[in-house]
Amino acid sequence: MRNYEMVVILDTALSDVDRDSLIGKLKNIIEKKGKVQAMEVWGKRELAYEINHRKEGYYVIFNFEAPPETINELKQEIRMNKSYLRELIVRK
Repeated sequence: MRNYEMVVILDTALSDVDRDSLIGKLKNIIEKKGKVQAMEVWGKRELAYEINHRKEGYYVIFNFEAPPETINELKQEIRMNKSYLRELIVRK
């Protein structure tokens, strides 16, 4: 298993329930075969540049341990849902 850090920016137009649901989906994917070591919610922040005509995004940072195939599952989930504005996954 490897250690990773993932930053996800969500659309601020989402309701709190929808936002928590999307964060929960990512957490569940990680916890299938790995372990979430830490999760920080930075909340709403101004973006450096517009993404899909949005000037703000909701930031969430995950530190986790998982096998490499989990990364593909996470990226697939993020690509399938337009409510995720951006994602960055880095191996530590």
